[in-house]
Amino acid sequence: MIISTPSADGQADWDVTATCRQMALFKAKCIVFLGHGENSILEIWNDVAMRFATLETYAVVADVWDAWRINSVLNWHRRDVVFRAAMHKYVPLMETNSEETLTSNAFDTRNVAQALRAESNAKSMAVRFENVL
Repeated sequence: MIISTPSADGQADWDVTATCRQMALFKAKCIVFLGHGENSILEIWNDVAMRFATLETYAVVADVWDAWRINSVLNWHRRDVVFRAAMHKYVPLMETNSEETLTSNAFDTRNVAQALRAESNAKSMAVRFENVL
């Protein structure tokens, strides 16, 4: 499962898309794309589904700030590995908005980790922070 915070412009992050492709190449059974921005989730989902037609994929629009929703999604999909990509694309802008960066990078990731502990059978969680302040 990929849990991604879309970039500020709503576009899919290239690194997240590349990570999804690599997971597919390594014979992932299923990838669930989850994020708050429907454009970025749709972009990644379409890219991977087109390249790997036999791979089971799901696109879920949800905000990782909503702990109940994340619990529900993780309980429903029950993935073995969860990859959390927390990022902000425009570092100078985010330096003057550090509260939002902290919310996305720390508190949202905490929600995902707590949901994994409580509801999921995930064996591991990988976290990638890009441009952390």
